[in-house]
Amino acid sequence: MFKGLWLVIKNMFRKPVTIQYPEERLQVAEKFRGRQFLRLDKCIGCHMCSEVCPEKCIKMVEKDEKGNDLPRNKHRPSVDYSACMFCNLCVDVCPADAILGTKEFKMPEESRNGLRYSPQRLNTIDDLAKVKVTDKRAAITAKA
Repeated sequence: MFKGLWLVIKNMFRKPVTIQYPEERLQVAEKFRGRQFLRLDKCIGCHMCSEVCPEKCIKMVEKDEKGNDLPRNKHRPSVDYSACMFCNLCVDVCPADAILGTKEFKMPEESRNGLRYSPQRLNTIDDLAKVKVTDKRAAITAKA
């Protein structure tokens, strides 16, 4: 009984382990892999990202909004984040550095369909200035 009482008294004066999210935020690790950012102007439509994806959650969009076929160099990736394991192999394999890894992890959705990101949606981030590129090679070319 005294051991339990001593444990309570000892832990009563410690700093709490939990944080008050979303008011307080923890720093994510330097090598944290969040969602990807697609630079539409850099993408060459090579399909390497969709081929290297182990979960096959990257599909290349081969038609425009009107349903017309696009030439191969205009194909763009779309990502289904409900299946993505955030391995960032697509970031590493991209020869044009069009796909960048970010530290963004908040992707709240009400349904699974909301986690299917089109190329245009992959090109948007709420606050691009706060998002840090995780791939050093891509960070250098992003500045250029």
